[in-house]
Parts: sequence; structure tokens; C-alpha cells
Amino acid sequence: MTKSIKNGKVVYNFLDVENFNIKVSVPNKQMIRFDFPNDCYFITPKTAKDLIKVLQEFAETGELK
Repeated sequence: MTKSIKNGKVVYNFLDVENFNIKVSVPNKQMIRFDFPNDCYFITPKTAKDLIKVLQEFAETGELK
């Protein structure tokens, strides 16, 4: 994962399992934006907070229970 500044905002880039570049940025304080090669998704802070729990479980166990 790399971190850069574009237009004064922090942007993270990382490669997914198929080596596609995924860009993560925060266009405003109400959402985070995930840019995939053919799509983008927006997540609110509340959704991010809930999603962190799921991702942490997956990171630790490799599965969801």
C-alpha cells in the first residue's frame, strides 16, 4: 500500500488479489471512497466502523463466523 497527497488530500493505493489498483480517498468528512477499476463505492463513517469489526475478524481468522 502506498500513501500520497493529491489536491491536498490523502490517497491510499493498493493492489487487490488480481493486481488491480484500488484507490481509497476521503472526498469529504461524511464518506470514504473506494475506486476500483470499473466501479467506485462510498462508505459512511458508521458503515466503516461496523465494517472494521468484520474485516478484523477476517484478518485474524481467514473466515467469518
